[in-house]
Amino acid sequence: MTVSNRRQSIDLLRFVAAFGIVWAHMQAPLMIEGYLALALFVILTAFLSVRSLARGGMRRFWLGRLIRFLVPWVVWSGFFWGLSFLRGQGAGPLVASTPLWPLIGPSIHLWFLPFVILASPLVILGVWALTTRNRVWAASVGLIPLAIWSIWLHDQNRLPEPLLQWAFATTPLLYGILSASGQYHRAVAAPLVFIIVTSGLSIIWFGSVVAAYLLAAALLFEGLWRVPLKGNWMTPLGSLAFGIYLVHPFFMLIWYHFVPPEMSRIPGAFAVFLASTLFTYLIRQTKAGQVLV
Repeated sequence: MTVSNRRQSIDLLRFVAAFGIVWAHMQAPLMIEGYLALALFVILTAFLSVRSLARGGMRRFWLGRLIRFLVPWVVWSGFFWGLSFLRGQGAGPLVASTPLWPLIGPSIHLWFLPFVILASPLVILGVWALTTRNRVWAASVGLIPLAIWSIWLHDQNRLPEPLLQWAFATTPLLYGILSASGQYHRAVAAPLVFIIVTSGLSIIWFGSVVAAYLLAAALLFEGLWRVPLKGNWMTPLGSLAFGIYLVHPFFMLIWYHFVPPEMSRIPGAFAVFLASTLFTYLIRQTKAGQVLV
């Protein structure tokens, strides 16, 4: 598998997706549950994971997984647990609400880190199995039932956390893997068929709103990542996206502590995003910080 040069537009997309997640979590308008931003975030993670494995090999892939996701999960779990005890919440409400809390940690947004680690074998399987154009097409068609089932499971809203989040993330994860593989093997239409059919049938059969956002995220990704944007400023912005995702709940707590609830959510979204961005930038100036965020 030959790895093509990375487009800087991907870095800009990562930064925009991080902003969308903050915007949604602050309950600002026009972003229901953050589905669009989160789906885009998962697609980008899967897409870049395939490229990372193809470029660096298995050993480097797993080492990067452990450093990039496991270490931050442990550290930020400790941070948010400490914050929970300081606020007099003990081990935190999440621990009491779901028996699967060890797969999350003390803050619900941390579900993403163990999900990426546990989904790593799917990335490896994709690189190993999707080695021809025909195989990419076969996988894109064959995975449609699994994707529809995962969307249905999410929409039923009966799964405990983090399985509910994992059900949502399954389809964009598969799409990111298929998209990266399709680029390598000249089967770029195959993942589009996968997401269009999956989303269309989910909307028709059980009226899934989530499916519409998944389709929008995939089309947004496909439409923008190929744009040959120029400018070295986009790469540093992309490197901040993961840290913004990790730290923004802390700055949300600060905002809600000092600002009256009736104040508009829009200023809060911008304030939390800017504070999270600045904090991530500053902590990344150290070697240890580059691992943590």
